[in-house]
Amino acid sequence: MNWDAIGAIGELVGAVAVLATLIYLSIQTRLTRKATQAAAEFSLNQASSESMSSFDQWRKSILENHELARIMVKARGGEALDDEEKLLFDLLFERLFFISALSVQKSYTGATFQEWDKADVDWFVGILHDNPAAIEKWHRSKEVVRAVSPIFAETVEARLGI
Repeated sequence: MNWDAIGAIGELVGAVAVLATLIYLSIQTRLTRKATQAAAEFSLNQASSESMSSFDQWRKSILENHELARIMVKARGGEALDDEEKLLFDLLFERLFFISALSVQKSYTGATFQEWDKADVDWFVGILHDNPAAIEKWHRSKEVVRAVSPIFAETVEARLGI
């Protein structure tokens, strides 16, 4: 065998090795992308599950506390609240603001290409529309909420038309 034949065999082996490496890297890249997408979906699902649990706890606090339910009905009817009722109403809605902001921020952060679930914002804005006194509380609290989730605050403001 001469040196030209050995060189040709070496080039062939090198080309096959490069081709095998490219195939291996493309497979690994595809698997990594799929794993990243699965992790993002899991994170989004976990955030949705946590937010549903938080919203359920918020609703449950009203269902289990007749005083809070009475205050909600009174506020919805436009009746004046005394100082203690205002405090309870404000605390109840502050809790909702932060639950919602955290939920949206987790959803937004875990979303791929920022395709996050806006249903939490729609539900939240619906609650605000049902409770005009809560809109006043929103205006007093929105900057603190914005620190938790800028995207939530901006989206709520847009939906409220403010």
